[in-house]
Amino acid sequence: MAAVVYLSDQLEILCQKLAENIGQPQASGRQGAALFQTEQLITQTAGMESWLSAGLTRLNGIFANYRFLKQDDFLEELYTALTGKRPGAIYLRPAIYELLGTEEFKTGFPHIAGYYAPEEPASRLKRIQLAGKIADLFDQYQVYRTSMVLAWEQDGNFPPAGEHAAWQQWLWCSLRKKYPWFCPKHIMQATLLEMLDDPNRRECIRECVPHLSLFAISIFTSFHNAVFERLSRVVDVCYYLVFPSPGFHRTGHFTNPLSAALGMKFAEMAAMLPAGAKVEELWGPLCGESLLGTIRNTIRQDAFPVPGTLTAKDLEDGTLVINACYTPVREVEVFYNYLAGLMDAGAGLAPGDVLVLVPDIDTYGPYIRAVFGNAPYHIPFYIGGETVPAEDTIASALQALLSFDALDGFPSEEVMSLLEKKRICKKYGIVDIQYLREAVQALNIRYGLENDLRDQTRFVSWQYGFEKVMMGFALLTQEPIPSSRGDYTLYPWSQAETSVAYDLLRLKAFLDDLGSYARIKTQERTISQWKTFLLEEVTERSVAYSDRDEPELDRIYKGMRSLERGYGDEMLPFRVFLQLATELLCFRESPGTYISGCVTFLPVIPGRGIPRRVIAMLGMTGGVFPRKDKALSFDLMKKEPLTGDRSKKENDKLAFLESLVASREYLYISYIGKDVKSNASLPPSIVLDELMDYMESLTPADLRKSIRQGVQRGHPLHGFSARYNGADRRLFTYLLSDGMNPATEDRQVCRKDQPQVVQDVVQVEELCRFFLHPVAWYYQRVLGIRYEDPGPPLPESEIFTMDHLQRWELKNFLVQTDPLKEKELTEQWKDRSLKEGNLPLAGIKELEIKEAQTETEDIKKAWRKRVSGKIPEVQPVEVSIAGMTLRGRIELIYEGTLCDFSVSRNSLKAKVRTCIKHLVLCACGFRGPAVFLDLSGKEHSLPAVDKDQAMQRLERLLGLYRRGSSERLPVTLGALDTFMDREDSPERMSHVLHKISEEAGGGYEHSPDRYIARALEEGVFDRGRLEDTENILEEIAELIVRPWQ
Repeated sequence: MAAVVYLSDQLEILCQKLAENIGQPQASGRQGAALFQTEQLITQTAGMESWLSAGLTRLNGIFANYRFLKQDDFLEELYTALTGKRPGAIYLRPAIYELLGTEEFKTGFPHIAGYYAPEEPASRLKRIQLAGKIADLFDQYQVYRTSMVLAWEQDGNFPPAGEHAAWQQWLWCSLRKKYPWFCPKHIMQATLLEMLDDPNRRECIRECVPHLSLFAISIFTSFHNAVFERLSRVVDVCYYLVFPSPGFHRTGHFTNPLSAALGMKFAEMAAMLPAGAKVEELWGPLCGESLLGTIRNTIRQDAFPVPGTLTAKDLEDGTLVINACYTPVREVEVFYNYLAGLMDAGAGLAPGDVLVLVPDIDTYGPYIRAVFGNAPYHIPFYIGGETVPAEDTIASALQALLSFDALDGFPSEEVMSLLEKKRICKKYGIVDIQYLREAVQALNIRYGLENDLRDQTRFVSWQYGFEKVMMGFALLTQEPIPSSRGDYTLYPWSQAETSVAYDLLRLKAFLDDLGSYARIKTQERTISQWKTFLLEEVTERSVAYSDRDEPELDRIYKGMRSLERGYGDEMLPFRVFLQLATELLCFRESPGTYISGCVTFLPVIPGRGIPRRVIAMLGMTGGVFPRKDKALSFDLMKKEPLTGDRSKKENDKLAFLESLVASREYLYISYIGKDVKSNASLPPSIVLDELMDYMESLTPADLRKSIRQGVQRGHPLHGFSARYNGADRRLFTYLLSDGMNPATEDRQVCRKDQPQVVQDVVQVEELCRFFLHPVAWYYQRVLGIRYEDPGPPLPESEIFTMDHLQRWELKNFLVQTDPLKEKELTEQWKDRSLKEGNLPLAGIKELEIKEAQTETEDIKKAWRKRVSGKIPEVQPVEVSIAGMTLRGRIELIYEGTLCDFSVSRNSLKAKVRTCIKHLVLCACGFRGPAVFLDLSGKEHSLPAVDKDQAMQRLERLLGLYRRGSSERLPVTLGALDTFMDREDSPERMSHVLHKISEEAGGGYEHSPDRYIARALEEGVFDRGRLEDTENILEEIAELIVRPWQ
């Protein structure tokens, strides 16, 4: 029996060798009954397990009766098989939690116990969190500092109490004395080494482990390696290892600077290979002559870089691409375009040929789904390694329900967010969640189950809202009715009598359950009782599940059983249970499983080393990758680091080198290279810098300055940027294309051959909307693009100040109120508005009303003077002009005069609307004037226009309307206002352009206009079109603005 080490730089060759050894037992020394023994394979990641399973099945036709294990799992199972005992490491944290709570520890180490002292908020929560950190450290000490742990047990002298070593030694020794079931790893290792040396146990060992294979392991420890080396004296142990270059296992150091910078862990692995092992080298052929192939060849040859190895032609062959983007979503969009471009260019790629590694898969996952799931050309994809709970799992629903904090007062947004979980929504039979959101907002439900009945906060409570709903079911009235719960009135909700309104009753049932859970959360219970609460109350009452969910339920149940055994009868508050349950529910549902047949997105570590034709690495941003090594302040290993210590940074650097070696034809790398706010350049990952520096060393001196421009490129902030227009052939997009060859299409987002949306019949209001914002109208009506932000979260507090719309409604009400009943009507409006959430509570509402009354005093007097005693009329209109029909209804006609007013400080919008309506009326034979009142009460008038003249003006307006239906008119209402104000200025159009830029960017008084911003970026307002802009503004001013003067 012996150890055999197979070395190669190509994983496919190692897989072929393993397949031969498995398929031909004689080749590996196994005979007879060994054919039916379970094949035990030690691997490093779940991604490698998936890839290896597929590869062995393809090579041998079948791959069955096997087990994949990690190094720790193998040692524990071998120990259990040989001794009949279980190590019991899973109960380490509960034991430490208990020891931290003892008086002996508190009095002996008060500087540590003070962190979770009883008078501290969340004392026991802090203790359970500290116990988890210590348990993890102790697990590392047993592997990386075995001698230190042994010294703790053998030396009865403790360091000074102020040192971290003292209290950790006390905890360790107390664990060993108080909990006899606890078997430390070094004791387990010593026991295994002793048994492996015992000739009488060798037959038993061979029955347990007839043969062992370690495949693609890149991280070894002396702790595990001692057992594997001793085991190789009893059974065959085969190592299938990837090394970047031949001879390295003998020298232990690299000549190649890139390998030396990134492959420090390779040196540690070479030093730990079993002594006296047979080494069989299985090196494949060198790569072809390409940029990526040349880099891989120099790594394979472990050569010092020679200038001139790379040429200008190599830099442009596309086998290595580095892209800098602004945001993660742009990274994904640019990568999709790159992938679609490769497939479209005839590279012969299948989706299964592509592997994408992402350091932060949880951040990029939603963007990947959004881009690849909605792209014009469908590319199958799979995302592995995301942190669950994902959206549609039992764990997700349970965590949301457990995390809901009733102490916040049942805020409406948090309650409704829970119902966004599909399983919760389905359990209560809710049909339309959007209707419920709108209903909760309309009912003015903000927070609190009932709130204080002595103040007006009761009007924003759930109880008051549901009382309005129930009265709406019972009574059909708009009048206030007395409440059954206090000395106040309410207005029945008129929309309760609808088919979907029964969802409100289901919402009430859900709220009642939340209240029940909230009362239970205030108690202290044992883990057994909390388990019953979680599985039999919360799950059964609030989470929908089916037979297909049995594996997940079983996993949750087993996890709770494990906690129950660990913590026993210890009484725990809910916050401690929540911490334990969250750790249980947040797990990796697919910890990096590799799926063949589609583009696979994986975290870097699970996907490391898997060979593919195309390997992409997204998110290679400085400070993100490689990860930083962060040690706890009381970590004793950080004081004296040793070779072989665990290092996330070095592990990530090694993973990058492995992925570089594993990329067969193309390597794609992207990172966040620009700050989205300041546009400042951001540095890439240090591993990318190392790669770029290495490439420069392979290039002639005269080409080194062009290296980064040749391989690396920056992409614009938006995918619809005009830069994607064919000027730079490296910048292309498929996401805005109907076909698979954007090079043959016009890549402009908005093409002049867009179909027109001019209708035969145009409503008067539609014509008014067009002239109020021609750019937005084009995007919405012609292109179907609406920059409407998703509805804001439901408000979770009462109104403290009125918004612009509420103030506008109040002022309009005050202006049009009947002066004879003004006081009575104002009180009624105030009462209703308060209870419907349109006015602040308490005294603030009086201040708001008084301020509005003061602002509208002048216009109110002028309006009453103008319309007092007159009856308003509504006139239907219909007129045909130039092949189009204008149709609508025009209101506010008082005794032959069109009257209107505006309570806004800027009345241009209202003037435009009134002028267009007046022209339509005149075209239908109306002979009266139009009168408009501004906020100051000043009266502006339009004289009557004869029918023919009105028809001519409308024809010119409809001409602009037709043009605005086929292209974006380079005008805005703000530009029109500035155009009129600066009529005598020689810099008139410069002021107009400045105003357009202000509208696009926003300011103190208004938010950015995204439609104008997009049109500005796409060149609609370029100075080359300045004359056209001026002509259109002059036309509009002549037709509907100057007539007021």
